[in-house]
Amino acid sequence: MTDPTPPPPPDPGESPQAALRRRREEEARRLAALAVDTPLYPALGARCPRCGQRITKDSPETCVRCKVGVRTTEAGRLLVPHVEWWREVLRGASYLPRGLFRVLRSPSLWKFAIVPLLLNLLVLLLAFWIAGYVRNWLALQTGAGSLGSWEAAGWGWWLLAKIVFLLGWVAQWLSFIAIPMIMTWLITAFPFNLIYKILFMPFMELLTEATERIVLRIEEHQAFDLGRFYANSIVSVVDAVLLTLLQGLLYLLLLPINLVPFLGQLLWVLLPPAIFAGMDYTDINLVRRSYTTSEKVTLWRTHDWRFLGYGFTFFFLLSVPIVNAFVIPAAAAGGALLYLELDRK
Repeated sequence: MTDPTPPPPPDPGESPQAALRRRREEEARRLAALAVDTPLYPALGARCPRCGQRITKDSPETCVRCKVGVRTTEAGRLLVPHVEWWREVLRGASYLPRGLFRVLRSPSLWKFAIVPLLLNLLVLLLAFWIAGYVRNWLALQTGAGSLGSWEAAGWGWWLLAKIVFLLGWVAQWLSFIAIPMIMTWLITAFPFNLIYKILFMPFMELLTEATERIVLRIEEHQAFDLGRFYANSIVSVVDAVLLTLLQGLLYLLLLPINLVPFLGQLLWVLLPPAIFAGMDYTDINLVRRSYTTSEKVTLWRTHDWRFLGYGFTFFFLLSVPIVNAFVIPAAAAGGALLYLELDRK
């Protein structure tokens, strides 16, 4: 099939800015046509290059949701073509900060982001409260007043008391760093991360859909469909359970790499959650567009490095106290941006 709107021939007198704009439009049109002509899963047909809506036989050249021609410049304007693996990783890593900025400058998204933000802040406050309790306990056990009998027992015990007092003082202040880090590690580690996902899944569903509408400038004047929202949430939760179980299996399969000092242990800790975070926290976009399991696997494998970069960034930022309070809203919006920019959906 040919492009119904072929690009005009270059004008020898056009300015460099106009030439650049023309090349970008030609590239966008080419990417859109490529996505339509070579779908990732041909057995189920093509999808709109712009929003991912499945193209129907009744409307083969115009997306029923976007209302734009599926082979036009507008359909391919957001698409980012596949490049070298390291650039794909960097591209994937950019979606979380971009998602955060999208939320910050879009007041209509705040109502969906506020609940995950508040819940994360409550977890953080709980961590600091526990750290304060541990600090007070250490102060009672290792303070100068509690070691008086040691100091009176001789110079050896006096020296030991000073060492215990110093170690206790250091531990008191380190508790405000270690305990929040332990709590953030627990909520991101298998199997506790499953509870975290299920708790925030409904908010991610609403936030990703709202982000997509803003970016695509789609006005869907329809009432809130509770049944559709509930069904999508249930499917997303089931997918989260399956992906979490697969993550646990991958931990077991990668156990031998722990024999490699430092590097092997580091990979064992980081690789499984990064791989599955990239899939898990973009799955909600695929559920909303009615992707089958086979389509999802094909999509993730085709853009593996981009999803891996996204997953590494998500896992790293989620394990940083204070920063992790903002990660869920940023991940939801960033996941929507990642999906919309895939050159083949």
